[in-house]
Amino acid sequence: MHRYRIAVCAGFVALSGACNDPQTFQDVQKHTVEFIMFRNVAMLGGDRQTFPQNVPGDVTHPSFEGRWVVRDPEKPVDMYVFRASDYDPNRPLADQAYFWSSTTMSNGLGQQRSQEVHVHPTPGDWLIVFSNPAVGTVGTRTDVSADISLSFFK
Repeated sequence: MHRYRIAVCAGFVALSGACNDPQTFQDVQKHTVEFIMFRNVAMLGGDRQTFPQNVPGDVTHPSFEGRWVVRDPEKPVDMYVFRASDYDPNRPLADQAYFWSSTTMSNGLGQQRSQEVHVHPTPGDWLIVFSNPAVGTVGTRTDVSADISLSFFK
């Protein structure tokens, strides 16, 4: 029994000495890049505002975060998030392979739509597209304000 105690103590001393190696931790900080910030931009029916953004490959937990506001809630403005390679400016937005849309849970014009975004893109080139889905220009004008940022840890 005495030998067992000596062996356990010797093992404990050996292991505790091995744990004296200095350890370093990478300094990780949250970064926020505001890439969309505009106020009271008039959009007629069918208008689109497009904003490109690159998500670097060397970041952790990237996200697009923010909100937008329309002056007249009966004339909504939709927002779509696309991989840049998937976006075609000549096709209707709803017919394209979008990553996220504010219309996902809505039922058409005049219905409640999300006006906030918090999605997690992968590294690469992305587009944020704001669109006035109304048809024509007469009586379809709406004003939109937005603040959207890219947040990540690095």
